[in-house]
Amino acid sequence: MKRIASAIAVTLLGASVASAQSMPGFQLSGYAQMEGIYSGSSTDFYGFGAFDMVFTPAAVSSVAVGFALSGAGIYSSSFHGGWIQGGLFTDFGQGRVTVGLPESAFDRYGPDAASTKVGIFDFELGILQGSIVRYFQMLGGGYSPGIRYDGTYGDVSVSASYHQLHGSGFGVAALGVNYDMGSAQVSAGVDHVIGGPLATKYFVGVAGQTASGAYGVRIGTISFVSNDIGVSAFYDHNVSDRLTVGASVFSGDVFSTTLYGVHAKYALTEDYYVQGAVLNSVGSLGMLASLSVGMNF
Repeated sequence: MKRIASAIAVTLLGASVASAQSMPGFQLSGYAQMEGIYSGSSTDFYGFGAFDMVFTPAAVSSVAVGFALSGAGIYSSSFHGGWIQGGLFTDFGQGRVTVGLPESAFDRYGPDAASTKVGIFDFELGILQGSIVRYFQMLGGGYSPGIRYDGTYGDVSVSASYHQLHGSGFGVAALGVNYDMGSAQVSAGVDHVIGGPLATKYFVGVAGQTASGAYGVRIGTISFVSNDIGVSAFYDHNVSDRLTVGASVFSGDVFSTTLYGVHAKYALTEDYYVQGAVLNSVGSLGMLASLSVGMNF
């Protein structure tokens, strides 16, 4: 019954999204995914989702105003959590200012922290390698109000943000930079706590497209407390319009091991897909396999 209910929910979600996307000035994208993971001794099931929404009404004179919201979440029988961020924005000239609960500038650019296609690992690594603000919210620290500026100057995009961590008395300043080289993007970011314990995160990364696929490499701090370093890389090869295969690797102190694996994704339709992955480790985690079905919107 739970699987039938989940299938009905995904179908209804698709219909709702299609209706919402037809609204003038409204943009919505994201995915919903169900995953089963087999570790050799047990099978666990997870649900994942993420979305980005932007609503821009008609411009007032030469100034555009709107609302942006984004978030991601995970659910299983033993664990659930997520994050949500957004705010009001105004566009002017080469820039945009967002106020409310904006995404940190640290999370604006760069390749995926991990692309193993094993959802639970990708979700955790994304949080660990992401901003201090997002990590704070995932730990149950509450929402952190702030302001962010985004600007584009030729081939260079720059974001700067400041957040006040809820209930802590600490602030977090972040800077993100991305250089567009056409077929490749070079990015970097820094995240720093102000008025509290010395805590800084950083990353540098490269992501790009080839004639038949995509790749990404990212190096950065995993924990803003211990300054442990993590290195991740992936390559996806487009076998056909529907089939993509790839490989990934992650090395860092967070799991006290190196993870490496292979994965494949097949597009059932324009919106629905199925994917599988096998992930192994140099260490005690062993091997696991995952199978997922999902919907892009």
